[in-house]
Amino acid sequence: MADIQIIQYNISILFISQVILIICYFLIMLGAFYGWTNIMDNQKIAVPLPIIVSVIIAARDEDKKLPFLLHDLELQNYPQKLLEIIIIDDHSLKQIADLPEIKMRKLQNLTILDLDENSEGKKAALLEGVTKSSGELLIFTDADCRLKPGWIRSFVSKYLEEKAGMIIGLVDYPQNNGIFGKFFRFDLLSLVLTGSGLANIGLPTMCNGANLLVQSDLYKKHLKELKSEIASGDDIFMLHAIKKDRSEKISIIKDENSIVLTNPPCNIREFLSQRSRWASKSKYYRDRDTIILSVIVLFSNLILVFGFLNFLFTGNYSHIVFLCIVKFTADCLILASALSFFGGKRDIILLPFFSIIYPFYILIIAVRSFLKEDYWKGRFGFI
Repeated sequence: MADIQIIQYNISILFISQVILIICYFLIMLGAFYGWTNIMDNQKIAVPLPIIVSVIIAARDEDKKLPFLLHDLELQNYPQKLLEIIIIDDHSLKQIADLPEIKMRKLQNLTILDLDENSEGKKAALLEGVTKSSGELLIFTDADCRLKPGWIRSFVSKYLEEKAGMIIGLVDYPQNNGIFGKFFRFDLLSLVLTGSGLANIGLPTMCNGANLLVQSDLYKKHLKELKSEIASGDDIFMLHAIKKDRSEKISIIKDENSIVLTNPPCNIREFLSQRSRWASKSKYYRDRDTIILSVIVLFSNLILVFGFLNFLFTGNYSHIVFLCIVKFTADCLILASALSFFGGKRDIILLPFFSIIYPFYILIIAVRSFLKEDYWKGRFGFI
């Protein structure tokens, strides 16, 4: 009898711990939702904007996609005389400067730099571009992205309005009719909205280097904190450095003109590889808020995995149902808000199905990020 009571007591303690963890997850998502809904709309500035902007683009083997980005930059409604575009060629198989599609572009201030043969990787490329830039503001994007004509002007307007040292931009995938494409987009938008919402309540933890503004002097001040010995994470490590500085404001731009579209992964394998690379740098984080968020998200999903397995073997579903309802409510709050802003509201009907597979996906990513070094563009570990 005593043994049975001890077992029941341990089960109760375990369930209470799981409930506390799920409630913490719910509160974090509620905070992100509150922060997202309270981001101030960008105020448009109609007068000329007397600020020199340097757009920094690290590129490797993007000869098919880069011309589209440059086309979008040609159409920017920002004065060309105040715009500097710097592309850093990270040892592409086809040298960017020699591509006919690049030579025909009509950008006045386009500079293409070749990364030194002794250097490689996105961080080295960005460092080269930043050191050669002359703009007061640095705006970063990726070579495979698409921009709206008001992209730069929106960022500069936001900067003039708030004088923030860093402005986090929004990133989206093009809407896709395929089931996998919708899952990829759900995953990205959940990260974007959670990161933006938390940043707006003073807890910045995530950003995306495909859409980011940083004051030039501030970026150069924190160059040493980019952790050059680690292949990826230039955006997150810079965010953490500026957050730790406490002397500069970190803001979020919630403007449809500033949204950057990037290409989704082509298939599940590429998706898992990309997300594993993103997760792999988490072991190097030193920011308390980011670590707490990562731990809570990971273990909230893990307890659902074990709950599903327990149901399959024992038939006991009472605990897992409660935990799933709480987590599903939080996820629905985030995704409904994201789809309402970015578009695709009808896709929310897929959330119950995705909610079932998502915990297992998180487990796979966690294992891969610690055990597997992913191959990307001819290299291991670079992003």
